[in-house]
Amino acid sequence: MKTQKKAIIIGASSGIGEALAETLVRDGYTVGITGRREDRLLAIKNKYPDSIITCSFDVTNWVNTQKCIDQLLEELGSLDLFIYCSGRGGTNKGFNFLTDYMVIRVNIIGFTNAVSHVYHYMRKQGHGQIVNISSVAGLRGHHNHAAYHSTKSYQSKYIESLRKKCYKEHCKIKVTDIRPGFVQTEFIAKRPTFLVSSLAKAVKQMYRAIKMQRKVVYVSRRYIIIAFLMKILPPFLYDRCP
Repeated sequence: MKTQKKAIIIGASSGIGEALAETLVRDGYTVGITGRREDRLLAIKNKYPDSIITCSFDVTNWVNTQKCIDQLLEELGSLDLFIYCSGRGGTNKGFNFLTDYMVIRVNIIGFTNAVSHVYHYMRKQGHGQIVNISSVAGLRGHHNHAAYHSTKSYQSKYIESLRKKCYKEHCKIKVTDIRPGFVQTEFIAKRPTFLVSSLAKAVKQMYRAIKMQRKVVYVSRRYIIIAFLMKILPPFLYDRCP
């Protein structure tokens, strides 16, 4: 008899997180989903009452985050897959500290707390996969989105460090960094069509990468080329980019 797999997604009340949760359920997972908007979480649970469990919290409250993750872990009984999909962005043309601070609280403090907490659980359990949805934005800075680009860079480096730690210590935890470009969700501003992936296409590619236990993946595939160009563009040219 095939054992049902278990997953937790942090930030699943809408967009990529919600779509990934539904994809996992269709593939036979029981999924714990989290987010700040309890009504949205319950709406998803009502669609899949036998496969979804919920816990509502704000990742900036690190104590509640750990408590709710532990609650989900207790209900699930084990954990095969953990996805951190919570994020905060926003334009900050004036380099206002408080605006950046709110981004940092979610994308660094919330992220680090949740990922490290689950890592210790999986280490004790003896297996699992940790996935972070970062961004291609983490490759370079941006004059109007400094905190977002910087925090996404932090996430990718942290995930890379965790992967190396698992390798060095021979623990059976797989670590995946998914770096999407623009994906069509309710939060995205209007962008050139060729840069934007549909939600369905992006999530399909993300889930394929998760199943293959890829280390680093760009979504959609066109961002492999864009990422390469971003990496090699010298500062004197990058400074002139929009």
